Amino acid sequence: MKVEFIGIGAIAEIMAQEIKKIKGIDLAAVYGRSLEKAEQFARTYQVPYFTDQLTDFFRLPEIDLVYIATPHSYHYQYAREAIQQNKHVLCEKPLAMNHREAAELFSLAAEKKLFLGEAFWTRFNPVFKELQTIQNNQLIGSFKSLITNIGGNSLTNRRLIDPNLGGGALMDTGIYGLNLLFEIFGTDYNDYTTIVNIGETGVDLQHTLCFTYRNGSSGVLNATIQAKTLNGALISGEKGYIKIDHLSEFNQLEVYNEKRERIYLQQLPEGMTGYTYEWLAVKECLEAGWTELKEVPPEFTLEVLSLTDQIRRDWHMKYPID
Repeated sequence: MKVEFIGIGAIAEIMAQEIKKIKGIDLAAVYGRSLEKAEQFARTYQVPYFTDQLTDFFRLPEIDLVYIATPHSYHYQYAREAIQQNKHVLCEKPLAMNHREAAELFSLAAEKKLFLGEAFWTRFNPVFKELQTIQNNQLIGSFKSLITNIGGNSLTNRRLIDPNLGGGALMDTGIYGLNLLFEIFGTDYNDYTTIVNIGETGVDLQHTLCFTYRNGSSGVLNATIQAKTLNGALISGEKGYIKIDHLSEFNQLEVYNEKRERIYLQQLPEGMTGYTYEWLAVKECLEAGWTELKEVPPEFTLEVLSLTDQIRRDWHMKYPID
């Protein structure tokens, strides 16, 4: 499987290293807006072709997939162009800035019978998937509450504070909390309330989202780009609780009983990350001719973006693209 990268930033560097672990996936080309930086990236990761011209990039033969790793506000533009050029697409999360853009991309990909996937790496992680087994086996009884924290002090990172680039805590790290909430409690919440701090540039620097469900379950999701915090989550059940190490990486989870004794530990295998499993899943899809990821189906992506659209309306927080 031959892959092209659009974007040569930090996440692209991680992905270039991950691809090298997997037999049968080759990074064949990279595009960057700076030719000099694209060349440097290509030299570092032994990529045979680099360019700053999108037209040339999309004309390359025998390319199976375009991977998009740009700031959020460019995802829709590049994904749409790649699909129009009859390329399969894997795009970093969020797939688009709003529900409307994502729905259009899925519709276009379906029309052309092309693969389109959102690279929500946490959802491919076997530690994350273990939550369903724990829940089904009632290891701590029914799950009743969720508390999540994620973020850091990133105010010097232009991408995270610029509304033109889709900045703000919600669209960058806040969606990890929503991901876990929907995974264990589902999307049929009863109500939600929010607390938010909007910064001078017009994006959310910190927020808390509180959800209630008709069965009495609840979730409190915290995200920030203005302060150091303990990245992780706590799931409380009728007969114990689960501690999760890092909300996005999901390196490990620990299960404790009513006596606060650890009764179960699940960790990622050494040398593996959620990114590794993500690429294995994408490879499987393309080899099988599937056009969707079972780990991140279009319904999930659209549900999250529908909610983030509404939350931003509640906050009167608009992006130029809106």
